[in-house]
Amino acid sequence: MAQFKYVYWCVSHQQYVELSVRRKLRDQQCCKIVKLNLTRSKTS
Repeated sequence: MAQFKYVYWCVSHQQYVELSVRRKLRDQQCCKIVKLNLTRSKTS
């Protein structure tokens, strides 16, 4: 079973973006926000 882990990253500023801040920055054109999937799948 996999645990889901996502983080948001600003490509323009090369830094981590918190979820609460992402909502504010989403509408600004200077920031390019991407969602990174850090899910680690467990193999048996």
